[in-house]
Amino acid sequence: MITLIQFPWSPFCITIRRIMESHKIPHRVKDVSSHDRSAVIRATNGRGYTVPCLIDGTTAVADFTDFG
Repeated sequence: MITLIQFPWSPFCITIRRIMESHKIPHRVKDVSSHDRSAVIRATNGRGYTVPCLIDGTTAVADFTDFG
């Protein structure tokens, strides 16, 4: 099952969540606060700290670019 780590108010996270809901993709949502991104850092093995972050098994997808 896919896990979405998100800020509930982020338009980027809302878009991904709505896409998964409209396509009936089973997923879990984990809300994080803007001052504690440790869940994203752990999921990406320190490569990323931005949301949205999607986790499928051991694979995490987030924005890893310098542009963020």
